[in-house]
Order: sequence, then structure tokens, then C-alpha cells
Amino acid sequence: MKRKISAILAADVAGYSRLVAEDEEETIRRLASYREVFDDFVTRCGGRIFNTAGDAVLAEFPSAVEAVRCAVDVQEGIRTRNLAYPSSRHMSFRMGITIGDVIEREGDLLGDGVNIAARLEGLATPGGICVSSSVFEQVRNKVSVTFEDIGNQRVKNIPDAIHAYVVAFEGAPSGHRGKAPRRFAVFRPRWLAAGTGLAAALALILAMRQLSNAPQMPAAVPKPASVPAENSGVTKQADFGPVAGPFDGLWEVALTGNDNCVYQRSDFRISIRNGDVLYSTPERGNVEPTGDFHFTTPSRANPNLTVRYIGRLSGNAGEGTYQVLGSKCGGSVALKRFE
Repeated sequence: MKRKISAILAADVAGYSRLVAEDEEETIRRLASYREVFDDFVTRCGGRIFNTAGDAVLAEFPSAVEAVRCAVDVQEGIRTRNLAYPSSRHMSFRMGITIGDVIEREGDLLGDGVNIAARLEGLATPGGICVSSSVFEQVRNKVSVTFEDIGNQRVKNIPDAIHAYVVAFEGAPSGHRGKAPRRFAVFRPRWLAAGTGLAAALALILAMRQLSNAPQMPAAVPKPASVPAENSGVTKQADFGPVAGPFDGLWEVALTGNDNCVYQRSDFRISIRNGDVLYSTPERGNVEPTGDFHFTTPSRANPNLTVRYIGRLSGNAGEGTYQVLGSKCGGSVALKRFE
């Protein structure tokens, strides 16, 4: 056995027993699909899953920042996938994160750090994230999220009160199940951290109010060398050179949103190269050999907003869902290979 300090993330599915009772096979199948999303983000953020039990997951990270980033990415990804189901069938994770001294034994982790993370998870609402003050101090001003201070919380089998915070997702209910008075702690997102100050914040607010009346701009022209511009005269796959993967090439992306979705409505194109999704900016994204895709782009209506896409390609077509991060804006996405 050895001791070490780790960031611990605990998660489980809210109302899992009810979902299983209503439709066992569909729930188990969807949990496996959602776990693939979960596991992928854990790996991307440098973590590892060290224990699972049914719908519960325990993961460790070398950094509190990466643990919080992973949790936010997972919640946004699951939230997007839930758009395809009625609200009564939404499958939402609750998450708790802390930093603590743990004991490693045969790959498993034991100790107060694990126990506290599990108790923090119990303070979160479905789709919410609750973190300890130790995590909060490490990630403040380092991640582009807003935290709500919920004060000291008494939890089962932990002798001392835990000072906790929850991530306040825009448009979502408070991510807190306790009854302590709420105090809001808002931290600067990255686009304000460069010194743009209050004037930039006010400008963004005004721009957001005008979004619904703003005319749609022409589709962004991809700039990387491997991605031709839409008006470049490229009309066939041969113009891209040799194809390395089954999904390599240019794809047309069509979005169908809800009536309140005003951030990202126009269609556009992406290029896939060796499993990497390329757009006009170096956004993160990839396509697995199975055809499962996950990528993000900035909204062309407002470059301060990010749109996430999740789904699957098959042959010359694909489908999935998209969501503007930090909002309820989302819908369906359909992809078609551009010949």
C-alpha cells in the first residue's frame, strides 16, 4: 500500500433504479453508451477510472483543474445526448470532486478522499457538480465556469462539516440539494482574463441581447491547408489527396434546433483527416474508427460561445445532437459526405 494526494471524482446516475424499472434493456444499453463518453473524457484529461459499481464511477486525476474540466465536459456531453429523449427518460449523472490523501491498493483507492467525494456527489442535483473548498481554491480563475458557494455542509459519516461549492450551469437549476443560504462566486472566463475588463463584459451582454435579431453571417471559411474554402471550386473528394481513413474527407453539417436556439443555425462544412476533425479554428474533435464523433466549434453568431456535437457516422452519412455549451440551446445534427 502507498499513500498519495489525488483529485477524486465520484459520480452516479440520478434515479437509476427508476429508469431500470421502466425499461431495463434500454437503460442498460444507454448507460453503456454514456459510460463510453465518460471514460473518453477521463482519459483525455489524464485521469483513470479505478472503481465502478453498477451506475457508480470513481476516477482519479493528478490535477484538480483536469478533474473539473472532465466533469464539466462529461455533463455537457450527457446533457446533449439527453436532448434526444423525453425529460422523464433523461439519464443524468451527479458528481462530487475533492482533493485528498488516499491509499492505493492493487489499483483501487481507499481513504477519506474517496469518502468525501462520494458525499459531495450526494449534494449535487442531477446533471450537477459539487466540489470541496480545496478543489475550489485550486481551480479558481483557471477554468471557465461559475461556482456557487453553498457554505458548510454536514454529510453522513464525515465528522467535520465540508465547505462546498457547485458549478452553476447557465439555464440549469441550482446544482445543490442542501438548504444552506446561497452565495454566488463568479470567476472570469478566459476571454475576460486577458484584461478586457468590464467594458468587454458589457459589450458581450449587449451582443447577446441582439443575437435573435442579428442576420446570419455566411459560413466560416476553413483555413487549415487540408480544408478547402467553400468557394474554392473544390467539388470532389479527389481534390483532397489520398484518403487515410474510412471517414476522411469533407462533410456537410446541417443543424435543426429548437425555437429558442438562436446561437448556431446555419449549415457548414468540416474536414476529417486521420480521425481529426478540422474546422476554421484548431478546435478539439475526433472521429473514432467506429464512426463515433465528438467535436466543438465556435458559434459563428457569437464567437464567445462554443457548440458541441456528438453522434455517429456510417458510410456517407451521420447523425447526432448538438448543444451550445452553458445554455439550453441544442438540437439534432445531420452529416453528409460532400462529393
